[in-house]
Amino acid sequence: MATTVLRVLFGASLGLGVLDVAWIDLVAAPAITSRPSPSPSPSPIVVALAEVPTPMPMPAPPPPPAVPPTPAPPVEAAIAPQQIYFASLHAELDDTARTALAAFAATAGDRTIAITGHADYRGGESVNASLRRHRATAARDELARLGVPRDHMTIRVAPPADSSPETLLWRDRRVDLVVDPPGGAP
Repeated sequence: MATTVLRVLFGASLGLGVLDVAWIDLVAAPAITSRPSPSPSPSPIVVALAEVPTPMPMPAPPPPPAVPPTPAPPVEAAIAPQQIYFASLHAELDDTARTALAAFAATAGDRTIAITGHADYRGGESVNASLRRHRATAARDELARLGVPRDHMTIRVAPPADSSPETLLWRDRRVDLVVDPPGGAP
């Protein structure tokens, strides 16, 4: 007995973005085709699905651009103390002292500067006290002329010097310039 097969092609989309295809084979007995009235016997239905290619996975989106790190504030280098020397019994700046003060002012920035005047032990204490103060004032005035704000400078007067050997007295006739660390007090 011959079997009649009816193949039906259905196309539908299941939301995968690709056309899904289903073949449905209907097998009918030869009697159905020759008889005018069909019998109520169930007919087997065979369904074969065509293989649908798996969609390619979407590449991951690129990561957001990296935020550059916030640079650390610049670290200000410590400035070594500076000494300015004077002639005996004088508080006037010479060319060497002016050059040294100009270089110091360029590196000090807007930090606080302590200016301490010194004098050797020779002479009366009133003369030496006046020399210590005038030497510190001369250095402060030159730094102010070079652009260092006066309110960033503090004048100090050193106590009387100890007895130094005669050959080393020149070291006691000076002004010490000390820069406080950033944020430091005078």
